[in-house]
Amino acid sequence: MKSTAMLIILSAFCLLDMNHAEAKRSKEPVQPQINQKAIQEGVMSLSDSWVSGVSQGFQSFESQAESPELRVKTRQMKFGAMSSAIEIAIVPFPGRALLDLMVLSSLNKASWERHWLSTYGAPAQQLADTYSSLEKEIWDFAAKFATPEQRDELRRLIDNWLADHPEAVTASFVRFSDFGSLRDVP
Repeated sequence: MKSTAMLIILSAFCLLDMNHAEAKRSKEPVQPQINQKAIQEGVMSLSDSWVSGVSQGFQSFESQAESPELRVKTRQMKFGAMSSAIEIAIVPFPGRALLDLMVLSSLNKASWERHWLSTYGAPAQQLADTYSSLEKEIWDFAAKFATPEQRDELRRLIDNWLADHPEAVTASFVRFSDFGSLRDVP
């Protein structure tokens, strides 16, 4: 009888201890889960906007091209920019896809402004404006999921890449993973 009473008392203490531990855990702040589906849907939508905007911008630029060589180069760059956004949209890892889309938008905007706008002036303006608008839209979307410090770090990596590649006139196939040598960590 004594052992049964002791077993009941011990069981009661164990239950109280477990309830106390559970209550303590529930008071700790819960880390919000990043909605991977929302990121993927956003990346796909932004990629659609990218393809549409870039297509129109390149059509306008190509229509004003003065040489057959520039028209061919324009078509090649248009194909590269559009297929790159599609490739990013189908990446099965939403976070990586978003980083790649941020890199795509920033590097293409910068290389277009540094080379194409300064070389061709007014005919290149619509595409420069399109790249600026797309970059803002993509980075604004990313602000929902990345901290200001994370976005600042990515900007720093992009600036470093641009400084290391001043000759780049297009960067449609550069990805976040290509920044490995610029980061302090793999």
